Amino acid sequence: MDNVSKTYYVNGEQVVFSNFSLAIHEGEFVAITGPVGSGKSTLLNIMFGVTRPDYGEVAVLGESVSAMSSRDVSRWRLGRISMVPQVQDLLADFSVAENVAFPMYFDGVARDALLDRVRTVLKRFGLEGYDGTVVSRLSVGERQLVAFARALVSEPAVLLLDEPTEALDGLLKDVVVATIRSENVVRKRTVVIASHDKRALGLAGRVVNLSAKGPVFSL
Repeated sequence: MDNVSKTYYVNGEQVVFSNFSLAIHEGEFVAITGPVGSGKSTLLNIMFGVTRPDYGEVAVLGESVSAMSSRDVSRWRLGRISMVPQVQDLLADFSVAENVAFPMYFDGVARDALLDRVRTVLKRFGLEGYDGTVVSRLSVGERQLVAFARALVSEPAVLLLDEPTEALDGLLKDVVVATIRSENVVRKRTVVIASHDKRALGLAGRVVNLSAKGPVFSL
């Protein structure tokens, strides 16, 4: 991110970022923390290409995301970058398998091969046998695991996580924290996480602290 600025107009003008630059290297684990309203989710959404900066350049894996059209960004993401959002956006009336497979539907993967990939990633989260379960019947924690599985089924190079453990407790949190570490250390994915969870932050090699005032940062 090079000199990125983003302004939201909510009850007047609020500058979220102003001339903000950040370089994240391949294989790094970077944590983003800060108070509510400091722009953590906005930062991840800009990296993911769903929020456009007003000014500045955003490049991921050597390609300018900020210069792409929305359609091009959607196609480009597959196999490159995935995100687990803070607010779950699963398709509640569809099955677990359909939700997890959704990113791959338009990639030309054969049905049997796709189903194998879905079952493999579900097994990692202890969700064997949940293929046909409708998402609306799952608990909040189980839905979060499905969101993780969906993000990983395309085997992305970059994984973005927005408060991934916030809705979890006990064993489920342990599973997610262990998975995040494995994705970075074993599978060598670049991981960027926005979180207040001390265990998750402790995995990071670098922490970016955002100020509630917006344009003040310490790296």
